[in-house]
Amino acid sequence: MSETIDPVMKDVIPYINVVGATEALAFYEKAFAAKELNRMAGEDGKRLVHGHLEINGGSLMVSDVFPEAGYDHQP
Repeated sequence: MSETIDPVMKDVIPYINVVGATEALAFYEKAFAAKELNRMAGEDGKRLVHGHLEINGGSLMVSDVFPEAGYDHQP
């Protein structure tokens, strides 16, 4: 069985958790000409559970930190 893999979803994909993911997506769009492919808001409507960017043919995944769920900011 032959399966076609989206070139943006192949290889190792970095996933970073940051404070201010919405602002980070905007910065990466300007700094690296990133293209936003997907965005999922958190229940509070302020933080992002998931953001997916394409940069130069590869993917970068970004989300806010959620300390209440055990995903705290690591300085």
